[in-house]
Amino acid sequence: MTLKTTRAMTLIALLSIGAGAGIANASGGNRGHDHGHRHSATCGCEVQAIAGYLTIDGCTTTITSDRGRNAQIVRAFRKAGYDAWIHDGCVRVDYGYCKPSVRWRTDDYAAALRWSCGILRVSLSEIRRYEHRPVRVQRSFRYGFRGRI
Repeated sequence: MTLKTTRAMTLIALLSIGAGAGIANASGGNRGHDHGHRHSATCGCEVQAIAGYLTIDGCTTTITSDRGRNAQIVRAFRKAGYDAWIHDGCVRVDYGYCKPSVRWRTDDYAAALRWSCGILRVSLSEIRRYEHRPVRVQRSFRYGFRGRI
């Protein structure tokens, strides 16, 4: 092979590797911050944490804890056709005479739903988890023999 042929083949190989990487990235298989690994508590990647699932009249919305939870709840109620706003850190929903069917599902946040005079008040609070520490039990055993050997 000549030097020109070798250089041309090397150039074609490099271009094909670069084109293949561009196609792989364009395919959407590796989105944004995935870095090609599974996320864990120690990987350092920011991952959306789910605060809970809010179901209004059968339509479920995922509420994340990385953004304003109350604003997401207001959007969910407005999308369901209700007038909603935030007042004193609490979501308020004017439902008039048609009471919505509301359900909150999660393990990390508790939702307090208070219904009164056509207004629903929704407030979230984080559930505190306590570590279960093993309890050390001290036992004393007495070894001995009864009778004669």
